[in-house]
Order: sequence, then structure tokens, then C-alpha cells
Amino acid sequence: MKMFVEVGCQNGEKLLHFYVNELKLFYLSGEYGMGCFKIVDRDKKFGLIIRESNSFKARENILFTIEVACVEDFISRFNVLNLKSQGAHIASEIFEWPGGKSVPVIDVAGNKFLVSEEHLFSS
Repeated sequence: MKMFVEVGCQNGEKLLHFYVNELKLFYLSGEYGMGCFKIVDRDKKFGLIIRESNSFKARENILFTIEVACVEDFISRFNVLNLKSQGAHIASEIFEWPGGKSVPVIDVAGNKFLVSEEHLFSS
């Protein structure tokens, strides 16, 4: 089974570039036209459907979570990319709890996702 989350935007190409070329978290799996793309992770178990819409409005809630080995390494790599001018940024300080760490990230379309490092249930 694969899981896909639909992510809205006003510019599909820009959001595709952010996740595939800048963050290198996904690769392009399908292009449907009219600013709609399917991108999947390296394991092909999770992906995003990028859907362009002129009436798009970013949501406040977190759309999905990506688990990484080290949150600080992700933030360092993210900051080197200098994506703030495109609207992408780390939304707050790292939240630490006994089982791990997490930090919310805003993508170039204004969507929020969570980057998480877990210690309790990591495989």
C-alpha cells in the first residue's frame, strides 16, 4: 500500500522543484498536466500529489510528517539552501520531548509539514 497526501499550491512547478530538487526528499513519479504532479519518496511508500489551483490558500494545520535521522542536520541543510526568499522557512524552534524532536517547516507554497526525529519507535 502507498499513501499520498494532496498538497495545493498556486505554482506546481515551483513546489515540485522545492521537494524534488531543493530538499531532495522525493522524486518525480508522474506528471498529469495543468500543474499537477505525483512525487514519491525513495522507498515508494509515501508521496505527494501536487495540485495547482489559482484559488489555493495555504492551510494552518500540518499536512504530513517526515521522519529524519537528525532534525538538526535537516535544519542545517535547509538553511544552506537559503529558501526564505521563496517563502520557505522553519516555522519555529525545535520542540524536544523525551521520545524525540520535531520542527514545523513551511514550504514555498505556504503549506506546513513536520520534520520529526523519534527515539522511541524508530526502526
